[in-house]
Amino acid sequence: MTGVKERVLEFLNYLQLSQGKFEEAVGLSNGFVNNIGDTIRESSIKKIKQQYPDLNEVWIKTGSEKMLISETEKMKSVAEDYVKIIDTQEMYEKAMKIGMHLIPEKNVFFQGGPELAVSDEVEHTMRYWHIPDSEDCTAVITMSGNSMGNVVPNGTKLALKPIGFDPNYPNEIPFGSIFAVMIEDRVTGKFHGHIKYLRRHPDHSRCNRLWIARSADTENYDDFEIDISLVRGLWLVKEYMIKTTIL
Repeated sequence: MTGVKERVLEFLNYLQLSQGKFEEAVGLSNGFVNNIGDTIRESSIKKIKQQYPDLNEVWIKTGSEKMLISETEKMKSVAEDYVKIIDTQEMYEKAMKIGMHLIPEKNVFFQGGPELAVSDEVEHTMRYWHIPDSEDCTAVITMSGNSMGNVVPNGTKLALKPIGFDPNYPNEIPFGSIFAVMIEDRVTGKFHGHIKYLRRHPDHSRCNRLWIARSADTENYDDFEIDISLVRGLWLVKEYMIKTTIL
């Protein structure tokens, strides 16, 4: 990586200015550029910024981001417009430098169907996703199974928005939406997940204890009950990812 002096010289080359002309325009002492060391004083940066406000202070100090603020903002704006997979350290660092919001993809499969989807594998982050307008999502997971039909095909990546709910008032969630729900097995204590429409139980005497889980493919998959007391996590399915753009 270049040093501070080399970056100042690069900026002068961009401006097509000599060192003397630059020092005169900014109000710095003669020979200032030649005497720059590993760092540059804040007072000097302030003078330079007053004359050249588009110069990126972060770039001058560290070499990260773009030389010009306008270029950095343009890069960030373009990056924000597309879904991206971040699966290398280099891509991750690049995304962090331009301030992209990243969502971790976990090695967790949620089942589309009444069968259990239990894994003994330790949960970890496989890679990251950038998904525009999904700053409220905390994880990306994989849908397994066919019960959600063409609505959520098998293998689809799902961005999940956590939903807090009060077990004392379980019917205040947005019924009719597609949820990811994590349930603890009463016998084994293991967790398993489902991707389902959640509906209010039609029996008023049971609706505070049970939800109805419904598939998109109702011809081949029956509704089933979910014991609310065993729910350990609840998320809204906010985004489905089938096509992606690589950063």
